[in-house]
Amino acid sequence: MKDVIELANLPPAATILEIGTGTGKATVPFASRGYTIHCLEPGRNLAAVASKNLHSYPNVVIEIIKFEDWPLQEAAFDLVISAQAFHWIPSKIGYPKAAQALKKEGHIAVFWNFSPNPDNEIFKELLEAYQTHAPSMGWRKTASLKSLMKKRENWIIESGCFKNLTIKQYPWSTQYSVEQYLGILNTQTDYRTLPEASQQGLSQAIKEIFDVHGGLIERPYLSALFFAQKAT
Repeated sequence: MKDVIELANLPPAATILEIGTGTGKATVPFASRGYTIHCLEPGRNLAAVASKNLHSYPNVVIEIIKFEDWPLQEAAFDLVISAQAFHWIPSKIGYPKAAQALKKEGHIAVFWNFSPNPDNEIFKELLEAYQTHAPSMGWRKTASLKSLMKKRENWIIESGCFKNLTIKQYPWSTQYSVEQYLGILNTQTDYRTLPEASQQGLSQAIKEIFDVHGGLIERPYLSALFFAQKAT
């Protein structure tokens, strides 16, 4: 968020449009600096959580609506931001409309977290466990990180609405205990809809893998920022 603020060279009274606010996690760093933020969040439950999390910021307004359905406020914002959400909007709609909402020489900042599967022994063993006990939800072959990044870059370039594209990458990682890992697994619909025997088999296999590897695994992630200026 610090890089976005520096790249955009935002004035103290900047106005920001946030698309897909979610729980408001990405909103706070901007709200705490006093910027006026208009948040769009289509999910009522998420909007309610965001409202609670952002209640101490009178400079933030949350509107429950899809960006596609939002009545355009043309040339009203210094910055458009979207965290983990902009890929849900058809690129032929999202980027042109975002550009229209921006003031002259305004900026867009869209960012995502990626979770590439590491090529190490523990993750190979986990993959085998999924393939054995829950092949329907195993780590399917997905597009490479490079191709996913290129796809998002092309969305911006091919829209013709932006210039001076800057891409920044932020590698990070987090550790999971078996309890944390299984807790996350239990929230996934693919897992919860498995037959009970498959759930038990997969959970037991995961516990055994964690035990062999010391009870913790480290999962790498990559956050990527795509930042560009409105074309004039």
